[in-house]
Parts: sequence; structure tokens; C-alpha cells
Amino acid sequence: EVLPYLPEDLNAAIFLTQHMPPSFTSSFAKRIDKNCAMPCVEAEAGSTVEPGTIYLARGGMHLCLRKNISGKIIIRTPKRPETQFIPGVNVMMESVLSVFGSDTIGVEMTGMGDDGAEGMLAIKENGGITIAESEETAIVFGMPKMAIEQGGVDIIVPSYKIADEIIAAVSLE
Repeated sequence: EVLPYLPEDLNAAIFLTQHMPPSFTSSFAKRIDKNCAMPCVEAEAGSTVEPGTIYLARGGMHLCLRKNISGKIIIRTPKRPETQFIPGVNVMMESVLSVFGSDTIGVEMTGMGDDGAEGMLAIKENGGITIAESEETAIVFGMPKMAIEQGGVDIIVPSYKIADEIIAAVSLE
């Protein structure tokens, strides 16, 4: 309900972390790639980030970014810090925020626990835009609820409206 509705010419990279074991992320990336206008790849250490691409965190590794001396944004896939979930949403969001600053758009969707709530708050406090899935469409409202309760959410919408909110936020940047 979100990724297939993002246009292939979206002037942003999408970084996606889902709590999945290593054996599932490769086939998940292929399924996303097959069903979306934007290409989807599993994040590989050393790859250069390009707009218009979806990067899926590999199971068992965090999805992190760094800017090299020439200004290119490079993917890192560390196994540390040790968090309850690897890949971790907070780890990814904080890394993306460290590179993109106030141009960061955070999205929190269905899931158990509070992974992502701190990242969403950090994005919002640093001038980025944050979007959470509303309870009406969340299969498990735990993760979006925690982000909302901690004050880290600007926009709360059902899942079928998230793509429109992302497109609108990218056009503001």
C-alpha cells in the first residue's frame, strides 16, 4: 500500500528496515522490486546511494550510511550496536538523519515494540518530517503508537495515504 505508489523518478532514496531474519530479506527485496516502479535492492556495504532506489536492510545487519570525502553517500552494514532487533529501525533512522539532516523523512508503520520511536523523535527535533501509520490500518499498532506517544510524529494517516505524504514531503525538500 506504500512502495508501489512511489514514482520511479522520486528524488529521494528510500531506506527500509523490517524485522526479518537473514534468510527472508533477499526474496523480500526481489518481491518489492517486482511490484514497484522504483528498483529495490538489499543494502550492500560499500554501495553508493542513488535517488530513486529502495534499499532494504539485510537481515542480521543494520542499514547505516556515511558520507565519504567526495560527498558520496555510502552504505554500511554493521552488526553493532547490538540491539533487540538487527536490523534496527532506530539505528537506521539515526544514521540517515546524521547524513541527510533536516531533509530526512521518517515513516513508522505496523509492528510490535518501540523500535523507531526514538529515531522518529530525533528526526522531528532536527527539522525532518515524520509520518506514522494510523491505528485503523496498522496490523499491530505498537511501533507507530510508541512514536506518536513520544511526540515524534508530525502526520498520522492510514497506510494507503502514506505514499502521498512521502511524495508531498519530498517535493517540499
